[in-house]
Amino acid sequence: MVIRYLMRMIYVRLLRALLPIGDAPEIKAEEKAALKKAFDNLLFETGKDVIKTSSFQR
Repeated sequence: MVIRYLMRMIYVRLLRALLPIGDAPEIKAEEKAALKKAFDNLLFETGKDVIKTSSFQR
């Protein structure tokens, strides 16, 4: 039981070291708006991973 706990603690510390949460890049407001618009209008073919052509801005 103690060994399992220690292994979990080591694993958590390694993850924190490898994946720092606070280092995400800042995104400008206009870029956020563009991403939101793109993802809100994103449509896929039914049962496929193909983006419908109606999703693209013309």
